[in-house]
Amino acid sequence: MMLTLVVAGLVIGCSSEPAAPVANLTEEEVIAIARSSEGRDGCFRTTAPKDEEYGPFSLIDYVSFTNFAHSQYVSFKPSGIWIVTAKSSWAWENGKIFDSDIPNWSEKKPEDSGVTEHECTVIVDDATGRVTSN
Repeated sequence: MMLTLVVAGLVIGCSSEPAAPVANLTEEEVIAIARSSEGRDGCFRTTAPKDEEYGPFSLIDYVSFTNFAHSQYVSFKPSGIWIVTAKSSWAWENGKIFDSDIPNWSEKKPEDSGVTEHECTVIVDDATGRVTSN
């Protein structure tokens, strides 16, 4: 009976999955590495673009930005990699303001407004801190 319990304990102990690896990097470090990898400015943007006005005093061209949103997700995988997904988006509108400070809506065209979205997934090797995929 005692031998059966010992053998059963060994079988259960040996058949369980190995413990998941412990991450070397923190989530904050991984986000910083992903953010600094080449060509990632748009998807990691955390603030809305600034509105712009330019032109002579009687006719001012403007670009207005609204509905800014940013999200990012980080997950560590048992294979020793981090997956970082980030997305930033905003609506924009181009227009003109005349002397009366009222936008001239009759001059607007469909290409004068839209939505910009930047999304990316970055894979970071936990052991080296290197970006292994873009």
